[in-house]
Amino acid sequence: MSNGKLHAVLAILLCLCAAATGANGQAGSTDLILGPYVNQATPSGAKILWVARAGVQAKCELKDTPDASLTTQTSAIPGRAERLHTATVTGLTSGKAYSYVVTCGRDRAQGTFQTPPPAGS
Repeated sequence: MSNGKLHAVLAILLCLCAAATGANGQAGSTDLILGPYVNQATPSGAKILWVARAGVQAKCELKDTPDASLTTQTSAIPGRAERLHTATVTGLTSGKAYSYVVTCGRDRAQGTFQTPPPAGS
């Protein structure tokens, strides 16, 4: 999915979240606005994405995966104050399940995903 399409989808989802939060536009004490979710999984890597309030410290950790490499990037969402966080994970094994934890300000979310098998298998 291109960045433009991804930003459009995120903008729609954020509008839906904003509509559900009330007149003041605040979601209470929630620092994690959307996600986390896994995207672009390959046999050796994946991207974990989430949306958080601007200015909130956020990080992603893979559990029990010493050989993997994880880099994070934060980007603006056009027309929104929130920020899109992307953790790119490489060095994974195909067909294996992985667990991750995203900490975002006061919020913490965890999930799992499985890398697909190698192409042609």
